Amino acid sequence: MFVYYRLMRIKDENKYNAILEASIDLFKLEGFAKASISKIAKTAGVSPATIYIYFENKEDLINKLYLDVRAKMSKFVLEEINLDGCVEKEYKKMWINYYNFCLKFNKEFDYMMQFTNSPFGEKYNENLGLCYFSKVYELFRIGKENKVIKPVSDEILFAYTFYPSSQLAKRNLCSCSKLSELYIYSARDIAWDAIKTNKTKSNCKG
Repeated sequence: MFVYYRLMRIKDENKYNAILEASIDLFKLEGFAKASISKIAKTAGVSPATIYIYFENKEDLINKLYLDVRAKMSKFVLEEINLDGCVEKEYKKMWINYYNFCLKFNKEFDYMMQFTNSPFGEKYNENLGLCYFSKVYELFRIGKENKVIKPVSDEILFAYTFYPSSQLAKRNLCSCSKLSELYIYSARDIAWDAIKTNKTKSNCKG
């Protein structure tokens, strides 16, 4: 179920969630252009007028759905990350959490990719969603400051961290032969080895 992360109060959370569920399904099935407000309303079991209570237009719905999905992902992946803990341990926990998010919420992950690779993603102000990833940036900052993580750009660290994790999750969803736990943990360790400094030795306890 989606959670409404904006500040305005919801008149009917069930209807709101039904709209988001219908939207994410129709956008995947028909694309952004063909999935109309009327189709979304019919699938959600509400009137088109109800959708306009929460969203100004279809573009507003598309953008706010993206924010909701990012917020949901942030909560799942980062809520238990301890910035005062061992950087290596917390990084590896974050990597596995993201992998599990992509598996468990594959529709939401697919929507994020669909949005990012669309004209909506090109127009979107990325700063609006940065708050959901503040813990990631902070973990990278702490790691670089303590010479545990290589002093490279956050964009590079993001790419080495999240892209392999998501691709393995997609493969696991599509493959008849499921990836073993050992395989996944090995991939996680390779991701860490790619971004850690050469002098880094694990001093994590527990």
